[in-house]
Order: sequence, then C-alpha cells, then structure tokens
Amino acid sequence: MNGQAFVAQVERGSVKNPLVLQIQHHGLRIEALVISPRMSDLYRLMPYKPPADMSRFVLSPMPGLLVEVCVNQGQKVQAGERVAVIEAMKMENVLFAAQDGVVKSVQATKGDSLSVDQVIVEFV
Repeated sequence: MNGQAFVAQVERGSVKNPLVLQIQHHGLRIEALVISPRMSDLYRLMPYKPPADMSRFVLSPMPGLLVEVCVNQGQKVQAGERVAVIEAMKMENVLFAAQDGVVKSVQATKGDSLSVDQVIVEFV
C-alpha cells in the first residue's frame, strides 16, 4: 500500500453476513463488502434475518452414536457440567453445558445414531 509492503489476514464471511470480507491488520478488524454498483442497489433492499438463538440447546457437533445422556428432564445444570457423550470414529466426545440452566427436555436417548446439529438436550 502506497509503495510499502504489509501483511493482513483476510477471511470470507462473518456471523452476520456471509458476503463480507473480514480484514485484520495490527489488531484492527474491519468488515468490507466488495460488490458491483448494481448489486449494492439490490443489497440495500435485502432484509437482515438474524440467526436463530441456539444457546438453549446442546447439539451434536458430528455424526455419531449417543453413548450416554448424563442429565434428566428438570435437572439443574451448571456451566461446564457433563451433558452427553458421543462416540464418533472410535473416539468418545464429551459435550458440556455452555451455561447454567434447567433441562427442559432430552430429545435423544442412549444408542441413537445422531446427525450433525441434531438436538440432544433443550434448556429452559
């Protein structure tokens, strides 16, 4: 830039907008949207749809076999407490509660074959 070399990290997409470029340089992070003038006109007309709040759920991070469910409906759970165990590729993966809460329902049972992002436990 201006005849000087510099290094910046560039990533495509963000949580709010998959079209932006995130550029990081010396601790500063900006989001840039590089589009044509016509696309800019159309982009202004597109409504923003916020992502769904999935913080109340424990989801399966990978396909696998549900080996153990460590909580029951109505049980109080502390952040970091063990919630479920999934076996995938001959390895056991322990899922922990991200925050304190009370179990509203257990959606999967021991022995179930889970898919990615399948709900295991729902919190109130």
